[in-house]
Amino acid sequence: GPLAGYHLERNALWHHALGTALGASQLISGTGDASLRERAFTGGLVHDIGKLLLNRSLKENLVQLPPQATSQALMAAEIEILGFDHATAGAALGKAWNFPPSLVAVIAGHHEPSLAEESVDALSRAVAGANLAAAYCGFGGGSEPLEEAAFLAAMMQWDFDESAVESLVTSLPGDLDALLSVIGESR
Repeated sequence: GPLAGYHLERNALWHHALGTALGASQLISGTGDASLRERAFTGGLVHDIGKLLLNRSLKENLVQLPPQATSQALMAAEIEILGFDHATAGAALGKAWNFPPSLVAVIAGHHEPSLAEESVDALSRAVAGANLAAAYCGFGGGSEPLEEAAFLAAMMQWDFDESAVESLVTSLPGDLDALLSVIGESR
């Protein structure tokens, strides 16, 4: 359903999560490790689980986040309003639900993968990069899409190859549409 606290219409977060999952899987595919690719997909799917947790608090208190803001501004507003952001809340939920520690770390660091432990660095970078790519492609899960220069700068900072990034943003909308078609939905 809709997430009023985040100004998200019905299915917007779901589409963002699926796009991030597909993108993370694609970004990590160069490792040749099928298990890592599956973990990247799962990390992308649940990276914003904290938004589901925080939406009610934002909505019930009639305190909503700014409607058109960058992901950094949204997280700053979450911290100002609630004292923590959706990444922190999502990681706490994942820990309480006994998610594997690597998945909890990915949820916690999906906006700042540089803070991740070395053991989950590639996974965290893949989910963070796919999160940005999904937003860049127009299914942002509540934040404004980045401009091309800022998007590319972030992706290069996380050591993604420019051709891999180009391939990702070219294929991601079609891949998402194909996946949604398989499950009987559309964007």
